[in-house]
Amino acid sequence: MRKFIGCWLLIGMLIACQAPSVKESCRTLSVDLTQEPASFTDLFSHMELIPLETNDSCLLININKLVQFQEDLYIFDAQRPALYVFDPAGNFIRQIAKKGNGPGEYQLIYDFALDKKRNQIVLLSPYGFIQSYTLEGDFTEKKVLPVKPNYYSIDWVDADHWALWSCVREEEEGITLVDRDSMNRTNGYWHNDRILDMGIMRPFYSYREQLYFTTAYQNVVYAVKTDTLQASYQWDFGREGIHADLLEKYLSIENEGRRNDQLLNDLASGNFPFAMTVHHQNKRFYYVSLQKGLGTADTFVNVFYDKTTGRSYIFDNKVEGMSFRPLWFSDEYILSLVYASDGRAPFQSYLSAEDFAIFISQNEDDNPWLVKYYFN
Repeated sequence: MRKFIGCWLLIGMLIACQAPSVKESCRTLSVDLTQEPASFTDLFSHMELIPLETNDSCLLININKLVQFQEDLYIFDAQRPALYVFDPAGNFIRQIAKKGNGPGEYQLIYDFALDKKRNQIVLLSPYGFIQSYTLEGDFTEKKVLPVKPNYYSIDWVDADHWALWSCVREEEEGITLVDRDSMNRTNGYWHNDRILDMGIMRPFYSYREQLYFTTAYQNVVYAVKTDTLQASYQWDFGREGIHADLLEKYLSIENEGRRNDQLLNDLASGNFPFAMTVHHQNKRFYYVSLQKGLGTADTFVNVFYDKTTGRSYIFDNKVEGMSFRPLWFSDEYILSLVYASDGRAPFQSYLSAEDFAIFISQNEDDNPWLVKYYFN
């Protein structure tokens, strides 16, 4: 009976706006995923190219996080792992710290954050500490975090608090808030099944100095406050979405390994609809990326929901044939990743002649480049 009750409590947390430590109702974003794909001009007016410099000091393999701060581009390569800084034109400036055993060096980092109030960079080690650096890359200090099995992601809540994400069992809190100076725990939230939380290892994003949180298999996006998680909005994809009966199937599997295998197999086969892997918003849109399947081409669906009109715009990995891998959102534009292996012809109509000539000169061995998509 306790397991039965626990399952339904967890399902409620995953799919509804009301849950323990969650206050107030939230806006529902209703989207029909079967509608006609959006065109480039539905969302964007024009684009610009940012070639990321390639040299022996900054060979990029797997870019999975980008933050723009004071015009510079802070790019994290998870496979290296390493944090690189480029100027607005894509010229390489520096690497922040290096792998090693010396002062200010690291063995492994999973994430980074910019302390915009103090003009500092912090690198997060999964082993339970953060290292701080000036914007010029000078090491300042290393601080130990509260003891947890792992730390995967970090972001700032306010001038005095960091939020950290750990993928842990439901008896432990997934979100830990710590004081920026002492590193002492000040609060914690989100007791959930860790298998259902493993679809996103960077579940935070910020908009207008508010931190948001969500996981891959639940529809609600929460605002992270120092005293609570507050439901901000939730996605509703109708029959195409994630529902309680889908989650109940996995929660009833007691063995974690079998539960994980079943979920991954169902994602790969299409028996589970999707994982919600990337969330953002700006002054006009809410955005989510839906991953359909595993290990196959063209498996991502981009969803933009207009805050004012309630209209949604949907397209897959490409908008009119142009690759679309968003890394950074502002109110004016999106920075998207493009590789040399991506098709070039569809971009010609929207790039300047000068940019397109540069674009087709990219070699397979060059770093991936960025395309700046400007909103209408």
